[in-house]
Amino acid sequence: MSHSEGSSSHSPSSRGSGSPGTSGLHSHDEPIDELAVFAGLMSSRPVRLTYAFIGLYIVLFGLSELWGGSDSTQTLSAMGAQFPLRIQLGEYWRLLSATALHGGLLHIVLNSYVLYGLGPFLEKLLGWQRFVVLYILAGLAGTLLSTLIATGGPLQLSVGASGCLFGLLGGAAVLAFRDFGLPSQLVQDLRKASLINLGLNVVASLRPNVDWVAHLGGGLCGVLLMLVVIRPKLDEEETRKDQVFTALAGLCLFALLTSVLVAIWQGQPWLPPPADLSFPSIPQ
Repeated sequence: MSHSEGSSSHSPSSRGSGSPGTSGLHSHDEPIDELAVFAGLMSSRPVRLTYAFIGLYIVLFGLSELWGGSDSTQTLSAMGAQFPLRIQLGEYWRLLSATALHGGLLHIVLNSYVLYGLGPFLEKLLGWQRFVVLYILAGLAGTLLSTLIATGGPLQLSVGASGCLFGLLGGAAVLAFRDFGLPSQLVQDLRKASLINLGLNVVASLRPNVDWVAHLGGGLCGVLLMLVVIRPKLDEEETRKDQVFTALAGLCLFALLTSVLVAIWQGQPWLPPPADLSFPSIPQ
């Protein structure tokens, strides 16, 4: 079974992030602390979707343990794992449902840790709508590329949110090395964190039984989205673009949850597999 485990996550530090938000009223002879103003803006934004994704992963992991084991290829296939042959036969929901499944306790712990470390910062910086679009589309791009290339053959199963996570890593790298008007100190911290994250996770992608193609697809999608359409949300004014991203985010969430439900309904993982079921044995 191919899966990917997030190796490490470092969030850029925002000095003064615990300070109350500034009102923007400064005397002319006092320098404006742009990092403090930025920290005040960030602290006013809640983090919900990052924790919602982690919660979804935990629920599905618990169900997989209940229905046969999170390391069982039969159970994961029935719950919607990426299975190139079945996707080619029309089970397209697997392209998204696979991103919410994890094979084994270590897999979900590491991926959830990376998301917990990086997700809140990006969700606040981009706004929850852009964050959701980046996260889910990167995961979709990862499974799609992995299905098209299928380095392990048409019968190889793959699960995990690492395509999504590499999308966040790729997006963070663009934020670090392209001018988006972020505070200079934050940019310096972000560059260091991005290089560390990318380096560690690229190395992790080269381990056996890790779907490096999904990592590549997710990372490239994250970079492309940040270069072309997604920008940091540096004010609270709602624009036409914000409304568009709200609609896109809702569509992405609907597609993800629907894919998970359809996969479970079609696979019926709570039922015992047929006695004559022939299923590939894939090392994890």
